[in-house]
Amino acid sequence: MRYLARREHSSKELRQKLISKDFAQELVAEVVKEFAVLGYQSDERFATMLAATRRRQGYGALRIRQELRQHAIDGFTLPKGEEAEEHDEIKRVHQRQYAGKAPGTPKDRLAQERFLRRRGFSGEEIVRLFRHLGAVGRND
Repeated sequence: MRYLARREHSSKELRQKLISKDFAQELVAEVVKEFAVLGYQSDERFATMLAATRRRQGYGALRIRQELRQHAIDGFTLPKGEEAEEHDEIKRVHQRQYAGKAPGTPKDRLAQERFLRRRGFSGEEIVRLFRHLGAVGRND
């Protein structure tokens, strides 16, 4: 219970923590299932919390989905409003990292593109951002 009082945990993460404390796997499976039934643990709540936190940290939808898959949460979709805000988010991240300046050379463009991809933004969003900025480099 102490784990759940601090922050949300995925069921996979909770199972791993309990097993690492030498609890029997069968007991852990029962406890995690019971916690879900009682509403103490929810993968949906965990996914929503993680997505909001990562979004505030400047990560894109691809990175968030990938991290959720690591927690054995597949099929989670970002709320409609957040998907629509992806373009605003990529502009904010680019502004913070590069002062919103378009890359001046193809080498600069490649470096900025790699940075944005690591942050979890799609190629489509990156191309749209560079078009908006009037960037030089590869043909879009």
